[in-house]
Amino acid sequence: MNIKKMLAYPDSASKSQKAVALSIAGVSNTLLSIVLQMIVARLYSKSEVAIYNQGILVYNTVQPILQMGVISGIYYYFVRNKNRIRAVMTEGVLITFVMGVFFSLFLLFGGNIVLSKALGNFELKYLLYLLIPYVLICIPETVAQIGFVYTNRIRFSSWYSIFKSLVCAIVLIAFALFQRRGSLLFAVRVIIQCLLGGITFYLVYRFVLPKDNSCIESKSIRSLAKVSIPLGIASMIGRLYTSLDGWIVSGLSGSVTYSIFHMGAVELPFVGIITSAVSTVMIVEITTAIGEKKYKTAIGLFREIANRTSQLLMPIMIFFLFAAKNFICFMYTTSYIEAVPFFIVYLLYIPVHTVMYGPMMVALGKSKVILIRDSIAFVINAVLSVVLVLKIGAIGASLATIVVTYVYSVPLDLVLIAKWCGVKWHQVLPYGNMARYILYAAPGGIACYFFDLIFLKNMPYLCRLAGMFIAYVLITMLIYRIRFSLSFMEMLKNIAKMRNQGD
Repeated sequence: MNIKKMLAYPDSASKSQKAVALSIAGVSNTLLSIVLQMIVARLYSKSEVAIYNQGILVYNTVQPILQMGVISGIYYYFVRNKNRIRAVMTEGVLITFVMGVFFSLFLLFGGNIVLSKALGNFELKYLLYLLIPYVLICIPETVAQIGFVYTNRIRFSSWYSIFKSLVCAIVLIAFALFQRRGSLLFAVRVIIQCLLGGITFYLVYRFVLPKDNSCIESKSIRSLAKVSIPLGIASMIGRLYTSLDGWIVSGLSGSVTYSIFHMGAVELPFVGIITSAVSTVMIVEITTAIGEKKYKTAIGLFREIANRTSQLLMPIMIFFLFAAKNFICFMYTTSYIEAVPFFIVYLLYIPVHTVMYGPMMVALGKSKVILIRDSIAFVINAVLSVVLVLKIGAIGASLATIVVTYVYSVPLDLVLIAKWCGVKWHQVLPYGNMARYILYAAPGGIACYFFDLIFLKNMPYLCRLAGMFIAYVLITMLIYRIRFSLSFMEMLKNIAKMRNQGD
């Protein structure tokens, strides 16, 4: 692998090779993040873990707002300014930098106090000042990274992403071994990310962007902002939606409860990786079918994505429902056993995440509907979360999100997609097959649960988890083989075939 060559010249790899590179990057970055979280959970007190994670929560929440939709709009603007690629990139970076300046002024003039109060943790008061260099460098960097994608340095972008995550994780883990303060750990994270951000700017402007017109124009900046803001609003609401639970739990239940909530209220990372990898490639065929007004073909492809991913994801969900306690205790020690209920609730997301609804609706030309849907869902979820947290505690935030997803968001998506494609709502997804995959995975889940209870209960949690997994896989794959004539490797091959169809 010649890194220098990948950086200097456009990528000649096939679509499937690029998809594999992106998947490897996603998996690697996720694993490094998990390892860091495991180490922090073992070395730091819950209050210190909360300080570190709350700092990240604020950054992740403001990131899409400060990006101003430039991440989405700049592609559109590149196509219409092919002789000004370097200038357009600089204009996009400048927009996000100015937004970072406004946010920095907000923090300097009392915003840090407002945010620390909202999170119920006054120890964040001075820590939040560290967000100033973070947003001024790392938010514009997210725009600069688009240069790798637009100039077709996909594989380099993937390996560079892994490199950055690896460097950051190694430094943070090394620091965590010698220091036990969450605020200092966050400070080190900011320093490392800013240094890496500087490297990104150097690589993009030195090796990637064409040496074309680099003259910045105020008119062009206004046009880019005009295009970007509408495209970015839905992204902003989507990120706020995913961060909402954390803010409400932190503000109403305190930082220690938030620390426990944060460890449990997560979706299994490989679920999104599997669904995204398949959907990203297949959406090209779906968009083509819709463009040719072959709506039933598009629905067929949509159903096929859900069916193939469900074969793997439904058994995964069932296993972790029964192995939740062992998994959380292995990952974060018994100190976080209270995170198990949060983890179980968030596992219930898996059936609706077997396919991505947004790209299908975008392909149908209904982007505005996504914005309206997400806005309404955000308001409903916010109100319901506050009510339930006050009544039943932090678990109420998780339950509220699940309820809104299953009662409002997903049913609305299904009805609208069915209407636009001229089919019945029950034809959009393979509900029967999805139910069968759950049903046939249940015996293995029950068996491995009792196997753990009877034979493994005095063993270390890693051994218990491994023992449950072996028992579960043997039983479930036997049932799958008998009922569907399908092995585990065949399921993986089915998903791989769908990814390769994009070539």
